[in-house]
Amino acid sequence: MKEEYGIEGGPCKLYDVNVQYEPADYGITTAYTDLEKIYEVKLAPTIITRVTNKENGQEQIKKQLLKEKMMGNELTLLNARRECTIHNLFKHDNVVELYEYTENEDEFVLYMEYANDPNYFDTKIFE
Repeated sequence: MKEEYGIEGGPCKLYDVNVQYEPADYGITTAYTDLEKIYEVKLAPTIITRVTNKENGQEQIKKQLLKEKMMGNELTLLNARRECTIHNLFKHDNVVELYEYTENEDEFVLYMEYANDPNYFDTKIFE
């Protein structure tokens, strides 16, 4: 079923760019090893974990958006899908890169660039 604004793979019109909400298969989560939970607050829908990509050994960030803590609100779920779709478009040295994302019935999972060093972006830009 396709609908507008990125729900269930439907189109989302942003600044004359036609983009799709296209989550990877949930099986991608097995391609990562959790290292350390960085952020988790009981009432917040977000959990941030430092992970390692098993394929290339690169440290990354896993951002989980828990649907049950989003109160089942369709607008909130739509905004989470939009976050994935829009963030996936950004390819710039000053923006943390979104490598891939997925969704299942319980959560959204985003795998992003890990930027722990205070000089990370300076180093990234000048390499």
